[in-house]
Amino acid sequence: MAEHDGRFGARFDDEISTRRVVEVLIGVGAITAVAMVLMLIFWRVLSAELAAAPAAAPALIEPAARELPPEPRLQASPEAELQQLRREMDQRTSSYGWVDEAAGMVHIPVDEAINVLLERGLNAPAASAGDGAAAAAGEETP
Repeated sequence: MAEHDGRFGARFDDEISTRRVVEVLIGVGAITAVAMVLMLIFWRVLSAELAAAPAAAPALIEPAARELPPEPRLQASPEAELQQLRREMDQRTSSYGWVDEAAGMVHIPVDEAINVLLERGLNAPAASAGDGAAAAAGEETP
């Protein structure tokens, strides 16, 4: 072991082995070189597979001929049926009519329902068929 005067601790040469530093650098370089070679091989294999594979159509492009599902087809023309349903719902939500005539339940246009709700408030009790029976029996309704 080399001599030192003790003022600054051990000498630099005694703490770090130059040979060990060179060995570590060579090891890191060898690992890096092996990784690069493996990546190059992997790249070439994938490139060859991609070139050999048939070109697929992009997923967002709709196919030219639309295939129908197998029988039984429950909806012959879903687009037309959806438009008809929307027309019926628009007509129902913008007109007056009976929901259950025996129970005295009706439907009213949405705009009218909003106005009634604004006039009466959210906490106003809703009239129902049960309220009429309770009133006929002389009972109080909440």
